[in-house]
Amino acid sequence: MRIETFIDGFNLYHAIDFTNIPPDPRRLRKYKWLDLYRLSECFVFGNDDLVGCNYFTAYATWDHAKMTRHQDYVKALVNQGVSVHEGRFKEKHHRCRNCQTRYVSREEKETDVHIGAKLIQHAVEDRFDLALLISGDTDLIPAIKVMKELRPEKKIGIILPFGRSSGDLRRQGNKPFNYKMKEKHLRDSQLPDPCPTLDGRKVSKPLNWV
Repeated sequence: MRIETFIDGFNLYHAIDFTNIPPDPRRLRKYKWLDLYRLSECFVFGNDDLVGCNYFTAYATWDHAKMTRHQDYVKALVNQGVSVHEGRFKEKHHRCRNCQTRYVSREEKETDVHIGAKLIQHAVEDRFDLALLISGDTDLIPAIKVMKELRPEKKIGIILPFGRSSGDLRRQGNKPFNYKMKEKHLRDSQLPDPCPTLDGRKVSKPLNWV
């Protein structure tokens, strides 16, 4: 089979960053320098081929240091053969009910729409036989249903990131292709440090990604 992965970047990142696993609750954090192409290959078996790896994310443009780290990570991923699809953050303005202070929060937008659109597009264009979705976001269920209606011969597998549990999402997958992500997959899928980029530079794992 031709296999293509669709990776919900923030869903996976937050799972690695915040999942508590005793006795070292934050031990997964050291795996954030993650080679998503190699991670995808962990779920390709036998004579099947990985024909595409898609990473969906957005930059925190209001935080220069954070955005720079993220951009370096993306450059490393692109060098490994990952296709990157960018969404955006939208500002939301609030007022505290108690003190009436105004404050701003930011909400990631468009990622689930981008994933759903690409999933349907690539199915219709016959780019894969099996799509592997790495996410725990149930907002993707309508797109999966549309894909199945348009291309019922296409298969989909669900890989829930750590700490995510969604029976509704997993039920959309074809059971033989629903996999469980393990710490071993993260450990065996780390980017080289430093990692070369397509422009001839090298980028290093951020010091606080430990």
